[in-house]
Amino acid sequence: MINFENNGVARFPVRSEHITVRAIRLNTVTDDTDTLVTESECNLFKGCAQELFGQIFILTDHSTEKSTVYIIPTPDYALPSIKVEDKTVIINTFGYPVSIGQSAVGDAECLVRDWYRMHYRAENLIAMSNTWGDRNGRTRVNEDFIKKEIDSGADIGLDVVQIDDGWQKGIPNTYDEEGVRVFEGDFWQVKDEVFPRGLSPLSAYAKERGVELGLWFAPHSRGCFEHFERDVSVLRSAYRDFQFKFFKLDMLSLPSEEYSSRMLDFLDEVLSFGEDVSVELDVTADKRLGYLASAPYGTIFVENRYTAWANYYPHRTLRNLWSLSRFVPASKLQFELVNTELYTDKYSDSDELRPALYGIDYLFASVMISNPLFWMETQFLSDGCRERLKAIVPIWKSYRNELAECDVYPIGEKPSGRALTGFAADHGDTSHLLVFREVTDRDSFTFTLRDEYGSGELVVSDAPVDFELNGNTVKVKFENKRSYAWIKLRKK
Repeated sequence: MINFENNGVARFPVRSEHITVRAIRLNTVTDDTDTLVTESECNLFKGCAQELFGQIFILTDHSTEKSTVYIIPTPDYALPSIKVEDKTVIINTFGYPVSIGQSAVGDAECLVRDWYRMHYRAENLIAMSNTWGDRNGRTRVNEDFIKKEIDSGADIGLDVVQIDDGWQKGIPNTYDEEGVRVFEGDFWQVKDEVFPRGLSPLSAYAKERGVELGLWFAPHSRGCFEHFERDVSVLRSAYRDFQFKFFKLDMLSLPSEEYSSRMLDFLDEVLSFGEDVSVELDVTADKRLGYLASAPYGTIFVENRYTAWANYYPHRTLRNLWSLSRFVPASKLQFELVNTELYTDKYSDSDELRPALYGIDYLFASVMISNPLFWMETQFLSDGCRERLKAIVPIWKSYRNELAECDVYPIGEKPSGRALTGFAADHGDTSHLLVFREVTDRDSFTFTLRDEYGSGELVVSDAPVDFELNGNTVKVKFENKRSYAWIKLRKK
């Protein structure tokens, strides 16, 4: 029997003394943290367990070897909690629905990903560029510059070139008394100085080059979206008149259920423009929808990392994708690669993990089971970087429909800069094994998979690699540090 109280508390009975309680918290505000998944755990003792906080709770009964999974898709403003008192599970859901499922021990994380795919299923993975990552901000945005970005994106094989801050008249540096950004008046009109002919010429040029256009936008969330209709109209015009189909939504604040509900209304309006519209929901700052409440909507822009600030490291981005992919389908996430040939002076020459030592194809491979974001002005990539990308991007595009349908889960060691790590992406009778040797003297590792496979082939790698398949294990030997291998496996 499940009892829901008026204050959003749900109660569930348990009948065993042999319960372990796990609480998983998926962390947003990634500008301020580089630990995107945190877990806490306690054991039932005398029918009780301490209060734990998270959005996902897993109760494992060791007497039956079954796990019960509770998922509460709250926005950031509300963090659910769980405790057990006298063999009664008490969850504060803040009035949000709780989804409950059961699995064998060890399959609970897969069950969470299955739940997510009930709400969101990517038809494809998207490779997108956004110039903001090179830290030149709005200073270079104009018609000629974006045309060069379109040319460069088409040359690399990108799907979308996204115009970030700088296309609009306003500058987002005005705040209200509570620190919420304010976008008043003609803020979102096209800036004549940078686009004197408007956006139509760019739209036509992008179509000619086979590239889609994306646009950065910040809904005015103050006063519970007091400019709701104006903001919807801005994006509707961008879609209808200029064929922009990908909108990054940023700089908003959702401090309560009322604001969060209004944000969902806003998303419904934007997505009603057409079936080809998509949104990226930024989780880098403030209180927003987060990972679970945004499940039915677009992709998640996970993090801002910059070589200009020396806070981008390839292994850290890989670690964050690896950690989140345990619970959130990788196809829901957007992760960055950068131009590592810039700002090399920001890193110590003695740092073995500095970005300049990694090939850009390695960086692409490290995020390609998500939606790769070229966080850079791609027109300034060197010829060497372009050649490396052209060796892997076309192969990725030939498989990306299949990758989007895969159940992706992390394998090997947690990325640390010194690990042997990777992902398995299961798709029916096949599995894509994407593995990495970080900066470690160990040249081989045996990866354990969920199923047994009888044969395999190397799809692509950036250095010599051998592998030996034995049922549900694959021993991979890498010749070089900082290298990757993509191996496709088939069942017997």
